[in-house]
Amino acid sequence: MEKGTFVAALTDNAMVDGIFVTSDVVRLSDKNGRPYWAFNLCDTTGSIQAKIWSQRGTLTPQELPARAFVRVHGQVSTFREVMQVRVDTITVLSQQECAQLDMAEFAPPSPYDGAACMDELMELVRRETAGTCWERLVTTFFADEKMRTDFINASAARSMHHAGRGGLAAHSLEVCKICLAMADLFPVLDRAILATSALFHDIGKLEEMHTDPFEVNYTVPGSLIGHIVLGISMLHKACEQAAIPAAQRDHFFHLLLSHHGRTEYGAVKEPSTMEAMVLSTADFLDAKLNTMQGLLDKVAPGELTALAREFGRSLYKPEPSRPVSSEIPASPAQAAAQSPARASQAPQPAAAPQAPADTESARESRASSAQRTRTAARRPAPDSAHGSVHGPAPEPGPLPDTGIRGSEMDMPSGPSWPSGPVWEDGYLDSLTSIHAGFGADAGLTPRDGFDSAAPAASTASASAAREAVGEKPEKAEKPEKPKTTPLLDLLK
Repeated sequence: MEKGTFVAALTDNAMVDGIFVTSDVVRLSDKNGRPYWAFNLCDTTGSIQAKIWSQRGTLTPQELPARAFVRVHGQVSTFREVMQVRVDTITVLSQQECAQLDMAEFAPPSPYDGAACMDELMELVRRETAGTCWERLVTTFFADEKMRTDFINASAARSMHHAGRGGLAAHSLEVCKICLAMADLFPVLDRAILATSALFHDIGKLEEMHTDPFEVNYTVPGSLIGHIVLGISMLHKACEQAAIPAAQRDHFFHLLLSHHGRTEYGAVKEPSTMEAMVLSTADFLDAKLNTMQGLLDKVAPGELTALAREFGRSLYKPEPSRPVSSEIPASPAQAAAQSPARASQAPQPAAAPQAPADTESARESRASSAQRTRTAARRPAPDSAHGSVHGPAPEPGPLPDTGIRGSEMDMPSGPSWPSGPVWEDGYLDSLTSIHAGFGADAGLTPRDGFDSAAPAASTASASAAREAVGEKPEKAEKPEKPKTTPLLDLLK
């Protein structure tokens, strides 16, 4: 029997005439209360939404089974940027007719190889849990061959992330890799419990959903309880058989109960340990990126997707930085990482010179050198004529690395600095001459008949300079008042 039209060949306004498998069949009512059928038509190339509307209040057929082979006549239309089939007639095939079909044309495709993902995941987990109680738990749980087979074939979701056969194993493997990558950045993390919780964090989906070649459906326990609590129930007995200590078991269960991150997202508890935070973040990141990739694969670079209900916005597929086919020469470090045998041939950076021994005399020498450098940087260049500075002083450049760090670079102290800050000889005198120079540039001249004005300005400048560096200014001696002749003597 001829298959007819394939889903992948359908376009807007195209006529449909072919055999498909029904899935997600539900009977609904429109805003006027009229009944209609909503379901999906599936084959090996994909699936498309379909509707059967009632005619004059009558819905035909009265019953529509799921996972049934049907011949459909209708037309494709687009509603809210989503293609769907408006079905005119639909006929359920008999068992004799189904026997004449090629099942390879109907088995839905899956991008995931569950068996390969399971093997890689178990290898990672065994490596990280070797010699721990978690190794016993993994061995005990998967001693049941049916449990292993169900895990390999299970989907991670109905239609969101990692949907399809093998999706659960693929998702668990990716979450495990993200967790271990975070453990490489934060060595304080418990790698063994992270790997184990990544393997088991969605194990309850084996009882939450039923996966067959054509459809993923929620079970009654899945709808009423959910995979998080179901997973704890499944693992509790295995933890007892593997003799997991109570403290480790409670932490492990906390990771599973909190892996949705927040209670409004379905978590029973919110993460209270670093490992729980890493697991919930890895689960969220992997699920969202997988969903985004599935949507972005449908558009070309530089285009926006239709409104993505999962995100509440359209997504954008950026232009790649380099053509995918271009061959980029690997750096020496990359080449060494890709081929350990070539690591010895990769150019190595020059060895850094060894620092001299950090003795007390060496520290005193570095401190003295740093002090001279700072003094020279702060001292302005005086004018050759009268020691003044014209214009603003240049900004000092960066100081060389002298080995002194923190406050000891700003305020020397210790055995080599017995009296607090020590300044080079002549530094206070230079401040005095600078201060006097500013006065001369401003047009200040000694008063007539008072020859001691310049020495007084120098003394005041020196006092101001001492105050600037934290020294107590010396008390200036008051100049003697000149003796005056009494008025009566002048009148004589």
